[in-house]
Amino acid sequence: MEFWYIKQKVMETWKSYFLKFDIENDDYYPMVKLSEEVWELSEAFLNYKWKSRPAKSKLKSKDLLKEELADELSDVIWTVILMADELGIDLEKTIERKWFDKNK
Repeated sequence: MEFWYIKQKVMETWKSYFLKFDIENDDYYPMVKLSEEVWELSEAFLNYKWKSRPAKSKLKSKDLLKEELADELSDVIWTVILMADELGIDLEKTIERKWFDKNK
């Protein structure tokens, strides 16, 4: 799957999410949402590594914990894409320039 397609699908989902839950989108929402998603990722990581209360991790299979961790990683990426769009940042170009430009 190419990045432009992922971004397009994220933006479509984002719009329907706001309409469905009647959430007001403003330029602060993506940053606050990113903070929430990073916290959830941290919790999923601790659960996956069995570094949380047994009721949160050891009662679940390692496969389920990994799936939950993958879901939270996806949420972080999804929210970063939204934030970049809100700020007018071409994330694909930026990644190319910062990480793959051979002239650096």
